Amino acid sequence: PDRYSYAGEPNWLAGDNEVVAMNQPHMAPWWFPANDHPLDKATMRISITVPAKYDVVANGHRVRRTVHKSKGPGKRPAKRWATTTWRAEEPMAPYLAFFAAGRYRIASGKQGDTPWLIAVSRNLPPAARDSAMALMRRTPAVLGWLQRQLGPYPFSTTGGLTTSLPVTFALENQTRPTYPYLGRGPEAVRTVVHELAHQWFGDSVGLASWSDIWLSEGAATFFEWRWDESRATTTAARRLRSAYDRIAVGDPFWVGLVADPCATGQGCVNRIFATFVYERGAMTFQALRNRIGEDAFWTLLRRWVTERRGGHGTTAEFEALAEEVSGLDLDGFFDAWLRSGAKPADTVENGLG
Repeated sequence: PDRYSYAGEPNWLAGDNEVVAMNQPHMAPWWFPANDHPLDKATMRISITVPAKYDVVANGHRVRRTVHKSKGPGKRPAKRWATTTWRAEEPMAPYLAFFAAGRYRIASGKQGDTPWLIAVSRNLPPAARDSAMALMRRTPAVLGWLQRQLGPYPFSTTGGLTTSLPVTFALENQTRPTYPYLGRGPEAVRTVVHELAHQWFGDSVGLASWSDIWLSEGAATFFEWRWDESRATTTAARRLRSAYDRIAVGDPFWVGLVADPCATGQGCVNRIFATFVYERGAMTFQALRNRIGEDAFWTLLRRWVTERRGGHGTTAEFEALAEEVSGLDLDGFFDAWLRSGAKPADTVENGLG
């Protein structure tokens, strides 16, 4: 279906020996009928039939794999096919559903009580395949670290998949994020941190509207900063201050509205993934941490992901909870960081002084 587009996007990603259904904000319409909106969560049972030489990986737990034959036309031999079924036990938004079919190296195990399964495309060169598998094997440890930050993992399984296909982004598919080949080094690990943080922010607590995407991408980017902080690389407060000081007043970075990135009318699909949504979103989280203090900040995040687990959240609801937890009037703070097309003033009230 690569010749088809939906909402202006031609998303189908496939090669001769591999296909991965991954994209955002839309992917579902390329392979199943869906009301493709993040509000419309559902449990999903995914059955994919491909030639038996291929593996199939999807969300949740694998239920079964059945090999069967089809009759060949004329004197041609029958072809072996396999139907693999996966079941996602917790409801998810349609764009978070995925499957991958190809030849994969697969490993599995448990992180505490949570089963994990990882897969890496065999189409990658051997050295890249080994590097990708080593990175995917870090998934359980990263998940454990995030649980110490946020509380219980919201799903019944986890993992990750690295494709050989030429995709330029990773995606937080529920329970099993998908990645391009990321190479080695700290940046690759931070990408895993980012996508696993989304399991709480964006997947479990879903978006009520795409205008709220900073709550997902800003949080996931903040946890990249928090990961570095926990390893004494640098603090998230220094990251905030460095970015604030480096980017001048009047820079386009400050123009977009974080709480409504589509407001400028420059094409919503491009704007919701603009750099300012991620970076200013993360800056907002750290500035809020500075403003309300450590105890209130972590109480806020844990309550947010616990009380809205499996549901949705809006910017207004997050602001209200922040004020409830901190006991502070934060209208000015959130106006400066989320609803202004100007650089926030360098004040204590804005989490900067």
